[in-house]
Amino acid sequence: MKKSLFTIILSVFFTYSFAQGETWSLERCMQYAIANSPSAKRQQYSNDNYKQDYINAIANMLPSISGSVSATPNFGRSINDDNVYVNNSSFNNAYSLSASMPIFNGFATINAVRSSKIGRLLGKEYQQQVHDDISLSVMERYFNVILYMGLVTIAEEQLQESGQNLFKARELEKLGLRSSADVAQVEAQVATNDANLINQQNNLTNAWTLLKNVMNYPLEDSLRIDTAINMIDDVPQESASEVFATARTLHPSIRIADYQLRQSKLNYAMSRGRLLPSVSLSAEYHTNYYSDKQSTPAPFSYQFRNKRGGYISATLSIPIFNGLARRTNVNRNLNNLRITEQNNAETLRALQSSIKQAVDRCNGLAKEYLQAAKQVSATTLAHRAVQRKYDEGLLSSLELQTSATQVQQAKSYLLDVKLQYVIQYRLIRYYQGIPLIEQVH
Repeated sequence: MKKSLFTIILSVFFTYSFAQGETWSLERCMQYAIANSPSAKRQQYSNDNYKQDYINAIANMLPSISGSVSATPNFGRSINDDNVYVNNSSFNNAYSLSASMPIFNGFATINAVRSSKIGRLLGKEYQQQVHDDISLSVMERYFNVILYMGLVTIAEEQLQESGQNLFKARELEKLGLRSSADVAQVEAQVATNDANLINQQNNLTNAWTLLKNVMNYPLEDSLRIDTAINMIDDVPQESASEVFATARTLHPSIRIADYQLRQSKLNYAMSRGRLLPSVSLSAEYHTNYYSDKQSTPAPFSYQFRNKRGGYISATLSIPIFNGLARRTNVNRNLNNLRITEQNNAETLRALQSSIKQAVDRCNGLAKEYLQAAKQVSATTLAHRAVQRKYDEGLLSSLELQTSATQVQQAKSYLLDVKLQYVIQYRLIRYYQGIPLIEQVH
């Protein structure tokens, strides 16, 4: 209940803050997404069920106690002690208190408690995995928005530059220094750049929609995010094997696989335990009151006190044959255990592969970024020289167009590499146990 109230307050706070037009960081977008995620809320309810399973398993270790009260009136003809039919009516009032408790059942009760305890731990890991998946989805879509915002800016600059060149070309045409074909070429470039800008704006609109959707943010409302993503200066020095060694003990997917394996082992042990004899203990305490018309009954308090009785019973139950249900259940749980072992190994391999790819990708992107930055600097300088020569009438518009396109591609590539590097860097730190939502750069 406390978690639900906190989630509601957090959601209201986020909604109010957005309404004020604040600029939100990536981490705050993640927080909003988690607070408003149906999958996160569903997992909370599932975790509560795991808690109830644990409480039920603990309670099964306690004695089962029940009480009963019965009232039985009898009337009509009956045979008396002289074997003669007589009309008689009687009343019987019985009270009992009984208890039973399993003493030994193949350790099934104890293993059920252990299994339900692991279930609670599983629920926490599932919850963390849901939060991590949401954070990862938000991060990818957040950076996509920034990418397309940057591409829109580059396209706008390209369109503005080509527009200025078109103005110059038309002025030079009036002076007879440019041909109409050359002006038409520049006009075609302006149209191409305009179409590219529209395409990037459409991509940006779609990226906004995807981000709001994964955040469960109202699609019709405006949203402002922090676009100042600086390049991370350092490069992870840890090898993939070192990162995996840390993730092996901290990553939710591995913890989940380990807990599932432990649960499968306990389920197998419980099924084997049901092949063993079981011992239970039961006891009962009872009394009653009786009256009829043929005699004067003793007072209720007297009968209640003097008719008291009870018993204690120990029962040994030996399973002999029940249609092979127990044996097939053992085989089924053994197969499930083997399946879980394979799933565990597959999860380990998948995580190891993901970490290797992230480390290799991060190291490669760090080198690509340096080269891309040099490429932007070189193409920008070269384009300025081409622009001057074009203004002097020494180059054609086609050569200017080619140079401008190279600058645009270099800037776009640099922006993409930078954002991809930040994503891979965050992933590596996440594998090392630092939640995505806590990474601030």
